[in-house]
Amino acid sequence: MTMTSDILKAQLKEKQDKKGRNKKHQLVKFYWYKYHSIRWKPKIRESATIVMINKYAYMYGGRAGGIMQDLQKLDPKTGNWMSLSETNGIPEFGRFGHTALMFKRYLMVIFGGEKQFNSQRKVRDCLNDVRVFDTQTK
Repeated sequence: MTMTSDILKAQLKEKQDKKGRNKKHQLVKFYWYKYHSIRWKPKIRESATIVMINKYAYMYGGRAGGIMQDLQKLDPKTGNWMSLSETNGIPEFGRFGHTALMFKRYLMVIFGGEKQFNSQRKVRDCLNDVRVFDTQTK
């Protein structure tokens, strides 16, 4: 794995407002990394979510030809991916366009999204449920 950039940097600058009061503003510079991994990596996709929990990034769902229902784990230090779907089970159906967040420093909480287009009913089912993945179990 090689990285082609720098880390996040922040600076505080003081500016005066119209009334002459000093205000502190934080300027943040972002840098992009590109990982070059020769090992296995997940299928390319869109509309997935990635959540950082402790030292790992967890990716769920998305769309890649069809709706994905897999859970993947990335170690950013090494660039190695691991599929967790085979070891932890997967939800009964995939989803894309959902939201995800970290809760209590070890849970990945997933909400909403959409399922595959239903050609018989001519609609796409929108989801209004919550799924939780416990990263401490794997």
